[in-house]
Amino acid sequence: MDSRIPAERDEARADQVPRKFVLPGKRLPGLIILALLPLVAVLGLTSRQATVNREQGGLSVQVDYPRVQRYLNPRLLSISVTNVGEEPLSDTNVSLSRDYVNAYTGVSLTPSAESIGEAGLVMPLGDLEPGETRHIRAEFPATRIGHTAAN
Repeated sequence: MDSRIPAERDEARADQVPRKFVLPGKRLPGLIILALLPLVAVLGLTSRQATVNREQGGLSVQVDYPRVQRYLNPRLLSISVTNVGEEPLSDTNVSLSRDYVNAYTGVSLTPSAESIGEAGLVMPLGDLEPGETRHIRAEFPATRIGHTAAN
């Protein structure tokens, strides 16, 4: 009995088939979506929060609001009002339009609103000394199924 391994073996060789790139039709849309995701993220389209800053007449307002609101998922709206002038401001109020408030249910505000009328929801901030900042926090769950884009 010979226990030696032969130096050369005859391996079964498959027929040489030319290779080519084949992409089944069901995978192509997925690859396109994966290729577009970095572009969407760079453009900020996936951002959930947006910020607006305005300054006029010694008053500076910063609003952080949700760009997209999902059904009954409360998101935070934050408003900061600062007196950047040299004179005190008396009886400062912030109001949210009635149309904006009606798009939501179960509104929760800190500090609470004083009234809701024709102009909308009115929140008093009182007197603002120079350099003083007051903050308003609100949670708004959307009333519609799907999503609500904040304007």
